[in-house]
Amino acid sequence: VLFDMLFRIVKVYFLSIFFIISLFLFCTCKASQNVKYLPVETNYQKKWGQGMAIYEQYAFLLTNTGLCRIYDMRKDLFVASLILASAHAKNHANNACFGVEYPKDNNKFPALYISECEAPHRCYVENITEYGSRLIQIIQFRIGNKPQAVHDWIVDRETNHIYAITQLYPFNKERNGFATQIVKFGLPSIDIPQVILSDVDIEDSFEVFFPHILQGGVIHNHTLYLPSGASADSQVQYGKEKAIVIIDLKEKEIKRIIDVQDILNNEPEGGAFWGKSLIISCAPKGLYQFFLKDE
Repeated sequence: VLFDMLFRIVKVYFLSIFFIISLFLFCTCKASQNVKYLPVETNYQKKWGQGMAIYEQYAFLLTNTGLCRIYDMRKDLFVASLILASAHAKNHANNACFGVEYPKDNNKFPALYISECEAPHRCYVENITEYGSRLIQIIQFRIGNKPQAVHDWIVDRETNHIYAITQLYPFNKERNGFATQIVKFGLPSIDIPQVILSDVDIEDSFEVFFPHILQGGVIHNHTLYLPSGASADSQVQYGKEKAIVIIDLKEKEIKRIIDVQDILNNEPEGGAFWGKSLIISCAPKGLYQFFLKDE
C-alpha cells in the first residue's frame, strides 16, 4: 500500500512538472510567433537611433541631432539618407510621425512631425522626400510666455489632432510610476509657419502613471502606444524595464502594459504601425514587428 501511495505521488509530481514545462514552451512559442525581428541598424554616423515614422512600406529612421535614413520594409534595404531641415545639436528627434496634409509640392509623403524633446520642446513639421527635407512649420506649447515641456508630439491621423506627451520626474513611489501628462490639441494647418498653442487651445488632458521611461509613440485606432524603458546598462534608478504601454484615449486610462523585457534586446526608441502590426525600433539595432491581438 505504501509503495502504491509513493508511486502515485511521484506520478502526480512528474505529470505536474511536464504540464508546467509544456505550458511554458507553448507560451514561449506563441510569443515568438507574434513577434518578428528585423536586424536593421538604427544608429547612423555614430548618432543614436531615436524616432521612427512609417508611411506605406517606408520606415523613416531618425537619429539624435536630426539625421534620417529611409528603409524599404518590403525590399529590406535602405533607399535614402539625408539631413533633416530641423537638424541641430539639441534636436533629440525623440519621436516622428506623419500627419494628414500633404505639402503642396509633395504628393508622395504627408508632412512629417518631429519632436525636438529638449528645450524649448518644439515640434518641427517637414516636407520630406527621399531627396531631402524642408522645414514648413514649427509648433510650440506655451502658457503665458513660458515654453511647456513636451517630450513627444504625436499626431492622431484619424481624428486630426495632435497630442503633447510629457513625462514628469522624479519617480512617484506612492503611485509606482512616473506621472505622464497627455494633452490634446486640434491639428493646425501646415500653411501656418509658426504655431503657438496655449492653454486655451487644449481640447482635453489627463494624466497616467506607469513605471517605465518614456520613449517615442504612435496613435492608432484611438489608442496610444508608447514603447518605454531603457538599455540594461542605463544608469537610471527607475524605469528601465522595457514595456509597451497602451493607453485608451477615449477612456483616458491605461489599457494594458506589455512586458517586452525579454523580447527587445536593445533600448526601445520609436513606434509606428505598418498595416495592422506595430513596429518598435530599438537602438543601436533592431526593428521588432508585433502582431498584437484585440487592439
